[in-house]
Amino acid sequence: ALVTPTRDATLDQIALLLRIVAPGQQPAAEARSAAETLVFFALDLVAAPIYRRLPPAERAAKLDTAITLMLKGLTRKPARD
Repeated sequence: ALVTPTRDATLDQIALLLRIVAPGQQPAAEARSAAETLVFFALDLVAAPIYRRLPPAERAAKLDTAITLMLKGLTRKPARD
């Protein structure tokens, strides 16, 4: 039988992927917040009238840009003494 993951489990998996892909070490809470932000933005891209008017390729580009910016925001640079 197929098991449908819960919303929390899905967000946890996205957060884990973000932590793996983003260079450096990110606190789990920050990765989880980033995952929630990306999911809500993705839902807006498919549901909000302002975005539904855009061609699918443009919506995909916007999501790609959001992911790139989120990964840059999660990147940890070594602290300088």
